[in-house]
Amino acid sequence: LKGLLCGTLNIGLTFSLEPYIRETMLAFMSQYPKIKVNAHYKSLTDLLRMLRCHEIDIMFSMMPTSPHEFAESTPIMEYRLAAIMRKNHPLAKRKILQFADFLPHKLILPEKGLRDRNAIESFIHADTGELNVVSLINDVNAIMNILQESNYISILTENIIKNNTQLCSVEIEELSKPIQIYAHTNNTTLQKHSAEVFIEMLLQSRSLYAAKNIIDTP
Repeated sequence: LKGLLCGTLNIGLTFSLEPYIRETMLAFMSQYPKIKVNAHYKSLTDLLRMLRCHEIDIMFSMMPTSPHEFAESTPIMEYRLAAIMRKNHPLAKRKILQFADFLPHKLILPEKGLRDRNAIESFIHADTGELNVVSLINDVNAIMNILQESNYISILTENIIKNNTQLCSVEIEELSKPIQIYAHTNNTTLQKHSAEVFIEMLLQSRSLYAAKNIIDTP
């Protein structure tokens, strides 16, 4: 449990958090090559079940809406949701959008129960039924593939399009408040030292990223 030379580390997260976790995963696997890192991309409900059953060592997500006594939570980073669309979309040149701007357009949203969809409805304190939602999809990667070939819009993590040359993100006024993401571990068992190191590396990575953004900001 205390060794870092070998073993397995199981982490759980939703797909839209992948851009935020990727850097730490690569750094961790490079620094500790004998540790096998397994990443499980699931819904919040599935991740909670896996954490409770000790199938994963760390779970990265928003704070669950209902308390879970077995989970110990550490805040690690903040992110925002944004409108994601093709770079040649009529709304792509806007600096900020409101939900009213979406009414003439067709949207594809994450399926209810997924982290981004929960965040959308939590932040506007209302159902998104008044929007022209033509499809619900339970895979963020599939949504992005469709956006690249159409004029649909989606609402996803702003950093999800990092390194994507075809899509862009536009801030949404109603979703401008940052969302807190936590690392959840199971407090009913001794935590692996590798899990502690992974969380620490992620915290350092996010601190450096935030500092760089401040320095780079004119």
